[in-house]
Amino acid sequence: MSSNAISTLAKVFYEPKSAFESLKEKPAAWLPLALIILGTMMVFYWYYATVDFPWLVDHTLSAQPDLKPDAKAAMAGFMTKNTMMYSTLGGLLIATPIVFALFGLYYWLAAKVMGSEIGYGKWFHFAIWISVPTLLGLPLMALQIATGHGQISTEDLNMLSMNYLTVHAPLDAPCVWHIK
Repeated sequence: MSSNAISTLAKVFYEPKSAFESLKEKPAAWLPLALIILGTMMVFYWYYATVDFPWLVDHTLSAQPDLKPDAKAAMAGFMTKNTMMYSTLGGLLIATPIVFALFGLYYWLAAKVMGSEIGYGKWFHFAIWISVPTLLGLPLMALQIATGHGQISTEDLNMLSMNYLTVHAPLDAPCVWHIK
């Protein structure tokens, strides 16, 4: 592991301008990508290993009051601890790089429209580097798990989400963001 990558990672938090200037020539973002993926996977593994799973299933199903009893039973049958844990971990492992690739594509296309000659690879790495501050949320998620006594919902895990910071809307709350 390069000490340069580690020092750049630290600089993102206290000296971002300097960090991003040093990344112009060598933007390789494999360290932050690995930290984001592995850190998130570790937190969710711990979450599913410690959550009161019957409570979680009941909490999730209670958010769907209009669901017919046979559909609820089918959902409950699918929602096993292993199914939920491994689908979440697999989804994180696969979806995270895809999302960064899509962000990189967006930045590359937008830059092309503006006349920039910066290649896609640099925009892909840029998308990862600007996401480094999300690592600050992982210890907060761990704190939620540690203090949740096994009954913390997935919507309350992220203490930096707009829902958690503002309204604390439950899972079954109606959406207020409808576009008409």
